[in-house]
This record gives sequence, structure tokens and C-alpha cells, in this order.
Amino acid sequence: MLEPNGVYLDIHNDTNSGSIKDEFQFLLKMLEEKKLKPYIDTIFEMHQVVEAHRYVEEGHKRGHVVLQIDA
Repeated sequence: MLEPNGVYLDIHNDTNSGSIKDEFQFLLKMLEEKKLKPYIDTIFEMHQVVEAHRYVEEGHKRGHVVLQIDA
């Protein structure tokens, strides 16, 4: 569901007119301009991948679940 004047961005669709790089640049611009506000429910560290998967499967999440990957 989108808000009025919302933008749907599908970067996985190979039929997009622009390249994936263009789509990511557009997404980054929207984030920087605060026009896109992702809701992050929980951040798990990579070693907690099993717990993260369980959390999602059990229906607890109310936003995005992120796996943090250390450099």
C-alpha cells in the first residue's frame, strides 16, 4: 500500500527502463532527502541469523528485520 503520491521502486525487475545502478542512486537520493522512511523493527547480528529467521517466522516483526554484517 502506498500513500498518496507514493513511489513504488522495484529494483529486482529486469524490465525497468534504467539500470540497477540508476535505481539504487534514486533510492539513495530519496533516503538522503528524507522522502523514504524505512521502518526497521529489529537488527540482528550475523551470528544471530537463526534467531532472526525464527523471529520473522513466528510473526513478531512489525517492520523490516536487518542482519548486520561486520566488515
